[in-house]
Amino acid sequence: MTSKKTYTLAFARNGGTVTVHAGGRIDSTNAWDFDRELQQALKGTDKVLVLDCHSLRYISSAGLRVALKLAKHFRSPKRFAMSSISGNIAEIIHISGFDQVIAIYDTADAAIAASQPA
Repeated sequence: MTSKKTYTLAFARNGGTVTVHAGGRIDSTNAWDFDRELQQALKGTDKVLVLDCHSLRYISSAGLRVALKLAKHFRSPKRFAMSSISGNIAEIIHISGFDQVIAIYDTADAAIAASQPA
């Protein structure tokens, strides 16, 4: 299944920490591709995944389902967090209760710092 790509992904690695900078729109027409692209980029040695949503303008329930899948895959001792979430996306995450399941931080740096061993 292919879609018109309306999102961007950029990956930054630092040891076992991966920051994914997402931009644009993730919706039901491209969530499958978004998931596939993430899965292909991740490695078994990755311990921390931060989904930085600074440039993300929209995410539908299909895109949030991908985030939930990542959160399940990166559960303890691995860690998953989302950061830099805009107002409308933050509202969707709060209403859906995802903020009770996924750690949310103001910035990617804050998410990374909170995910490091004490």
